[in-house]
Amino acid sequence: MKSLLVKYKFQFLLLFIGIAVLALVNYVLQLNVQNHIYPDSESYYEAAKNAYIYHTGHNYRPIIMAAINGIPYLFGCSDAFIYEFSFYVNLFCWLATALVLFEILKSFVSEKIAFVFALCSFLFVGTIALIYHLLTENIYTLFILLVFYFLLKYYKTKLFWQLSLAISILILSMLVRPGSKWLAIVFLIFYLKEFIRFYKSKAAFLVYGSLLLVLIQCTGIKYQFGNFTISYIDSVTYYNY
Repeated sequence: MKSLLVKYKFQFLLLFIGIAVLALVNYVLQLNVQNHIYPDSESYYEAAKNAYIYHTGHNYRPIIMAAINGIPYLFGCSDAFIYEFSFYVNLFCWLATALVLFEILKSFVSEKIAFVFALCSFLFVGTIALIYHLLTENIYTLFILLVFYFLLKYYKTKLFWQLSLAISILILSMLVRPGSKWLAIVFLIFYLKEFIRFYKSKAAFLVYGSLLLVLIQCTGIKYQFGNFTISYIDSVTYYNY
């Protein structure tokens, strides 16, 4: 156990400091006693309930986000617990983001400098406040950092499964925040030549599987609401802005 603590001392320190920062900000701002529910949070809750209780899709919120938020329904939990559960999901993603950022930075600078820069991610009070809401920001941030983490690993090792995993995570991020589709399209075009070389490999099925989930999402929206699209949220957002 001691050797494990020594080997991963910076990672454990990041977790400890992150929780301490969260506790401090929460103490000052009393985030845990606020009772405001964002309108966006209500639609994420509806999507989770649709997926697990009514077995239908949602016109705004895709299936990956609904699947994550609705996990408590598998254990018979109440509707209210969905909001409470989102805190733990966001907390995990917020802390994991700092750890992944640290691992990325280690490739360019020393561990100590990487640790200092990773600590900077705890200074954004906005992301801390969002931990207490049923929203996608912290989850999506982790998805995107994982994409670049595996992409960096791929350039170091030239192992195709790491590139495939990076692309797959990016494709799946479309089912968390649909706007990610533009970044996914750019990635697919940029790495198309490399992907064609290994399209029969087992690792390529990670990409096929993620694309299948996107297809299921679009087909479901087409069946329920009439259009072959991931979500209607982009159109509604543009209109409101």
